[in-house]
Amino acid sequence: SSDNDYFRVSVAAGAALSASLTPNAASNYDLSLYDAAGNHLQRSSRGTGLVDSVSVTNTGSAAATYYLRVRYVSGATGTTAGTYTLGVN
Repeated sequence: SSDNDYFRVSVAAGAALSASLTPNAASNYDLSLYDAAGNHLQRSSRGTGLVDSVSVTNTGSAAATYYLRVRYVSGATGTTAGTYTLGVN
């Protein structure tokens, strides 16, 4: 599918990034994590209505940029039926 949303997150040196994607009950989305160079680090694809999560720790000595990608897979779409919540800590 070509329906993707991207989010840029800066993570301080030594800090952790944890993201969780909560879809509506009738949609399936996948959550992926990439580093600043575009290298794919993790993917969670649990299925319709299920929460996906990814995490990483920045072990470097400087802040690092990561990208989260939310990809629509299947199920309900539209302004209300196709919604999701992305939590980032």
